[in-house]
Amino acid sequence: MLKIGFLAFPGVQAMDLIAPYELLEVWQNSINESYIELFIISKEQSAIECSNSRFLLTPDFTIHNAPQFDYLIIPGGMGRCQAVNDNELISFIQKQRGGIKKFLSVCTGSFILQAAEILENEYATTYWRALPEFIQKQPKIKEEQIVKGNKVWTAGGVSSGIDLALELVNEIAGAEHAELARLCFEYFPLPFSSNKNYNLDKLKPYLGKISKSSDIAKYIVKNNLS
Repeated sequence: MLKIGFLAFPGVQAMDLIAPYELLEVWQNSINESYIELFIISKEQSAIECSNSRFLLTPDFTIHNAPQFDYLIIPGGMGRCQAVNDNELISFIQKQRGGIKKFLSVCTGSFILQAAEILENEYATTYWRALPEFIQKQPKIKEEQIVKGNKVWTAGGVSSGIDLALELVNEIAGAEHAELARLCFEYFPLPFSSNKNYNLDKLKPYLGKISKSSDIAKYIVKNNLS
């Protein structure tokens, strides 16, 4: 059975971790075979407070007693600013390298992989608002929702973790299982209810600062009206 680990740290973005975890669990519970085991790992055994402090994550292992994982998923969040400088977390990721099938990151979790030198000679992506910062650290960038390398997959922001998990199901068990997971998770995003069509894949990189969420909508409208 494949072991899939999710690395949690204070200030982790809850959806970066919970969304792919839930999709994988829903898939596992919908079939009669056991393909995977899911685990949450953190530096300490105590509950981890997410960036939204209403959510707490309970780890199964610490980085000191965790097993070797087949897949290790690194979420992002505001806490990644501290995580990239945590030598024990970085060392744990590096020690997993020898036996890992793939590292995967969601959103700004790619910064943590970069700090652990996992992205050397790899193309990667991250949350679109973090791209200007990421480019300063990671020379090989692809502005795509999911970027796949031989042993590293990186995904864009927040909800991209769902798509990343579907790709992982596809790799582990094939397209039929991935479609089953999509159906059981009922993941069929509807087009945004608007009379405007935005070509978000052609949106220019945002290089400024966004002080409130409404600024994002204004930026998209200004730069990408069809």
